[in-house]
Amino acid sequence: MYSTLSHSLPSEAEDLLCQFALKHYIPLSVFEDNLFLKLWDKLVRANPQSQRQLLPSPQRMASTLTDRHYEASLKAVRVAFSKPHHVAITADGVMLNGAAYWTISVQALDEKYNLISHSLGCTPIFKPPHDGPG
Repeated sequence: MYSTLSHSLPSEAEDLLCQFALKHYIPLSVFEDNLFLKLWDKLVRANPQSQRQLLPSPQRMASTLTDRHYEASLKAVRVAFSKPHHVAITADGVMLNGAAYWTISVQALDEKYNLISHSLGCTPIFKPPHDGPG
C-alpha cells in the first residue's frame, strides 16, 4: 500500500502522527492496517488540492521518529522532576486495543501541589502458553 502513494508526509506531520501514537499507546502496526489505510486514502482523496501523501512506515516511526521523541520526553521528565523530593513510581496492567500491556509511570507534587505525572514505559504482556484451564 505504501508504494501506491506518491509523496512523503512533511516532517512536522510525521512528528505529530508519531506523537499521537505514542501518547495514546497505539501500536505502530496500526498504520499498516488495511482499514486505517482505507481511511487515510479516503481522507486524502476528500481534499483534491492536496497531493497524495505517503504515511511513514512503522519501522521509520519505531526508529527515527520515536528516538527523537524519546530524547524530548526524557528532557521533559528530567526538568519536571528536578525539584520534587518525593516521587511515586507505579506499575499497572492495562488493556489497549484488545492487547494487554504493563505500564510504568512516575508521579510527584510540585511546590504548589500540582500533580506531575509521566509515563515511563509501556510494554506488551505476552500470555505464556499453558495446558491448564484459562
